[in-house]
Amino acid sequence: MARPKTRISVSCTTGMQDFEPGVDGWQRIESAYGVNLSENLKKELSSIFDEYLEEAAFEANAPFRSDVRRRIEEILRDASTFFNTLQVSKFQPSDTEGDAGADADVEARGLIQSNFHDQNLQPRCTIEAMTSLMTSFVAACELARRQAKEPDEIQGEFRKGEAWDIMICRVLSVLEREGLPTGARKDSDYNRSSRFVAFILEIRNLFPKQFQRHHTANSLPDAVHKARKLLPRGH
Repeated sequence: MARPKTRISVSCTTGMQDFEPGVDGWQRIESAYGVNLSENLKKELSSIFDEYLEEAAFEANAPFRSDVRRRIEEILRDASTFFNTLQVSKFQPSDTEGDAGADADVEARGLIQSNFHDQNLQPRCTIEAMTSLMTSFVAACELARRQAKEPDEIQGEFRKGEAWDIMICRVLSVLEREGLPTGARKDSDYNRSSRFVAFILEIRNLFPKQFQRHHTANSLPDAVHKARKLLPRGH
């Protein structure tokens, strides 16, 4: 079985979405849960769901670790090509006799040098300085490529579903604090699915489709128990 691709924990996203169930949405949630929630509790839960939507968006848009490595390899390849182009020994003239290649290189460098001005390379704004810079840059790419292959040398990674698990943990903590039901049946009596499972399913259905974890009333209990293990002892 192939290992899932991992995403690094660097991401950006736009157009954040808030959890806005409206009056009808809260009524469906309360009906599924069998509890009338106070306005303060609704506000606290909404904050948790807002943060989930934000974290889930970052999680979904984070780059794959393999893509980071591939991009470094692309940069290294092109940088190496440019560096090699600057080397006079690599130039092949059309006239292979005499010093035509060296003379062409000298003339080409002279023309380029007369038009080469960059304050970042002052006071040595020369092709030789550029060559030296590219030597360091190619070496940096080589080092980055090696580091990108080591899990500890690149930014931490998003675990698939991590934002969901954190959300469940936070909801469990809040509801347990309030003395409300948080059980999730794992037996085969699916017709008696717990109130908490029904509550979470109703919440999930109000999320944008791209952030709805694919849990059913049958599979969600296992997901809840998995998330509960992340809670501190005593829960």
